[in-house]
Amino acid sequence: MADPSNSNLDPASNVSPNTYPAGSKLRQELFDATKLATGWDPFDWQLNVAEALCKRRDVLCIAGTGSGKTLPFVMPTFVDPKALVWIVSPLNYIEQQQQKTFSDWNVKAFAVNATTSYLGLRSDILAGKYRVIITSPEQLLEYNKLRPIIIQLGAQNWNNIVIVDECHCICIWSEQFRRMYGLLGSIRTFLCPGTPFCAATATATRSMQKQILSLLRYTSDYLFENRGYWKSNLSWHTYYMKGADASLGEITYMFPRGIKVKSDIPTTLIFVDQRGLAFELFRILRKFLPGV
Repeated sequence: MADPSNSNLDPASNVSPNTYPAGSKLRQELFDATKLATGWDPFDWQLNVAEALCKRRDVLCIAGTGSGKTLPFVMPTFVDPKALVWIVSPLNYIEQQQQKTFSDWNVKAFAVNATTSYLGLRSDILAGKYRVIITSPEQLLEYNKLRPIIIQLGAQNWNNIVIVDECHCICIWSEQFRRMYGLLGSIRTFLCPGTPFCAATATATRSMQKQILSLLRYTSDYLFENRGYWKSNLSWHTYYMKGADASLGEITYMFPRGIKVKSDIPTTLIFVDQRGLAFELFRILRKFLPGV
């Protein structure tokens, strides 16, 4: 019998629809340039994404955390001297991480967020000092921030590429927490026709995929690179609490009984959406695990 916990998850696609010929000249150039810049042989799916972006085609990429989906964001800069990549990221920490990674590959990158203080930033970007700009939806869309710069660069024949990293944030944040996520597709109005977008995430249900494609204004001719997020060693379960919020102590059902030392505790991640709730759970677990 099939495991019902996996019935709503998409397996990885073996062959992406409309994949370009493996022996194409551009594909070989991307492979060679990436190997030279990073020391790594890019995977076929990374070449699929990068080649599509070079050919001005939108991409939806689903690939697990740590699988290497950041690499194809910048691979076009290895072969196109006029490629300029704009990465929309949800967190300053991720922006700084990516800036360091790209610098290690000799790709000039700069993170622009609310904490940035850089008087010559506008002129440096317009002069082509940076090939990758990592920023937030707010910084990219607001009229007095980066929006006029990306428009001007498009008029100067730079090949803009827009990456929406962690694009599931469009679905979970755009209605209230960060409304600018829901407006990211509007940047197309100001860009040259055919400017490619790449929406990337580790996980997105089919309904989330539809919402992402709609809000980013994708046409039907996009590349869907699905590496899948089904894992044979993971399963999904729902535990119905007997006493709702009043029974937080039921969290201990996840832990084995008779724990004596720290090594008896299995690796466990607990996510909550309120700080106060996190402290209360911490108190409960400390009581449940005395002396550990």
